[in-house]
Amino acid sequence: MIPIEEAQALVLGSIKPLGIERVDLFSALYRVLAEPVFSSLDFPRWNSSVMDGYAVRSEDLGVIPVTLPIVEEIAAGTIPQHPLGMGEASRIFTGAMMPEGADAVVIQENTTANPDGTVSILKSVNSGANMVSKGAHLRTGDLLMSAGTVLRAPEIGILSSVGRSFVSVYRRPVVAILSTGNELVSLGHELQPGQIIDSNQYALAAQVIEAGAVPRLLGVVKDDIPSLTQAITEALDADFILSSGGVSVGDYDHVKTALQNLGAQILFQKVRVKPGKPLTFALLNQVVYWGLPGNPVSCLVGFWLTVYPAIRKSMGYPESLQNFPVLPARLTAPAEGTGDRETYVRGVLYQQEEQLYFTPRSSHASGNLVNLQGINGFGIVPVGTEKVERGVDIRVLQVGTVQVR
Repeated sequence: MIPIEEAQALVLGSIKPLGIERVDLFSALYRVLAEPVFSSLDFPRWNSSVMDGYAVRSEDLGVIPVTLPIVEEIAAGTIPQHPLGMGEASRIFTGAMMPEGADAVVIQENTTANPDGTVSILKSVNSGANMVSKGAHLRTGDLLMSAGTVLRAPEIGILSSVGRSFVSVYRRPVVAILSTGNELVSLGHELQPGQIIDSNQYALAAQVIEAGAVPRLLGVVKDDIPSLTQAITEALDADFILSSGGVSVGDYDHVKTALQNLGAQILFQKVRVKPGKPLTFALLNQVVYWGLPGNPVSCLVGFWLTVYPAIRKSMGYPESLQNFPVLPARLTAPAEGTGDRETYVRGVLYQQEEQLYFTPRSSHASGNLVNLQGINGFGIVPVGTEKVERGVDIRVLQVGTVQVR
């Protein structure tokens, strides 16, 4: 039985970013750039107005107020037709191209439009006012984004603004998911006495999607060595394999034997945490294998602690974004541990004014899946501690959005 920190180090030490693929911009959200992107355009592409008003030559505004003839109107998306001469102005709108000769914009609030086609300027401006020059933000050939950048909505917008419709990103891992247990049936099957619905398959698939990977559901496998060996063999074209159940020490726990029969290298089988102690991690050819506990809560915790960071690393995510954040929060009720293992107490993390608080759930049975509803964190009771009292700060693994009250 090894500490969770050692288990995480063994897992991440076995993971490298996957191959690179080229995808269209609509498919690139939350993917990680695999190569730097350089701008193919100046940004902005021309001198443009950032306000509605009048394009002028600032040197013509020496004595205020001054009245200037309006020589044209320039809307966004149109090309100015009249270079601005001495003592002239052009009506211009936000985002429109500045006419040749103009070096500033007077906002319309500081002007009066006259019926005779002139405009009275009521306030002078300096050269460059209310406009942005061509290439001010970015010039052709400049580095736009570095390799390793996570593409969120702003980055997608920036890439589209310089004409990039395809980008090279790290591939998303395909994660095969199977459940072991003679008592399990998949959704859609009529339950017989002694049977339960396999919830782990669907919860793990949701976690895989949340992490950014592609789940492949393989269904329920019977609790015997030949069936499990065949199922694992058929999943070897995936990048990762997740099984739930069959990793403890019972007569029907066959994951270890099946892996040994296939020549896998087993790196660990028990982790010093509660829930989730029985957790097998192995390397099988080029595939990474997790044997997660069958108890639903233990299964989810094992994923959050060891599989999630591996998926993120394989997708090229920077180290700072590979794990869920651990935040200090004040307990609103006691949190109980086991003393001999690091205990993860499910509950709700919320912020009130400037303080983070954590409210543990009353039941912590590892088979109580219903009790997980609405949680967004796990309070971490360290090894050697059996109880942390109310009002004491505790480290909390944040697995959902922090509530604000």
